Amino acid sequence: MSLNPSSTNLTLYHFYRSSSSSRLRIALAHRKIPYHKISINLLTKAHHEAAYAAINPSMTVPTLIAPPPDPKEKPIIITQSFAALEYLEETHTTNPLLPKDPGARATVRTLTNLIVAENQATTSMRLVARVKRLAGEKAELEWLQDFTRSAFNAYETIAAPSAGLYSVGDEMTMADVCLAPAIWNAVEKANLSIDEWPTIARVFRNLMAVDAVREGGWWNQEDCPADAAKEGRARWEGGK
Repeated sequence: MSLNPSSTNLTLYHFYRSSSSSRLRIALAHRKIPYHKISINLLTKAHHEAAYAAINPSMTVPTLIAPPPDPKEKPIIITQSFAALEYLEETHTTNPLLPKDPGARATVRTLTNLIVAENQATTSMRLVARVKRLAGEKAELEWLQDFTRSAFNAYETIAAPSAGLYSVGDEMTMADVCLAPAIWNAVEKANLSIDEWPTIARVFRNLMAVDAVREGGWWNQEDCPADAAKEGRARWEGGK
């Protein structure tokens, strides 16, 4: 498989089950930005291979590569999902994911970082696998539940006064792009019910009616096994 990026469009190196990858898939779909996808299979350790490590020294997904403004320059390589979301915000005007109001922007960034820096950082596949190896499956589940609850409790409190249809007002924002994949993980991996958080639950139901969110869902990716995709669609799209 070639890892060469597109010379004309954005290239996203991703894995179907990666929630960080889902953020960018949702954002790109919402903003109607054409891009080329290359799957990096985390289960087979493809992210540890030299060819990919040369692109992303952290050996994680996603990686977003943008063609340079000047063909003589090197491509722009972004190896963190939040930085990639900000880059899209700064380079594309269609369907922005940050509101114009500075206060609302600050709230969106706060909620986004609760997911990216607090929830994701403590419940990543790499970290949770290590917890399981060291302390067993029961400890793994407790870890997932404790850190997910902590982040979601804070998210609920901050979002409750600002939420409309979505986390901050009635337009989808960067916070929502990060929230949906975090909820998929909370339900599927941490065995939690989002009914614990009324605002989050209401926002999530609205998000799951958005085409871009479903398009970015892990079950709708080309590298997702057929059986898993069928189960995902049944759970999250009512079997559609």
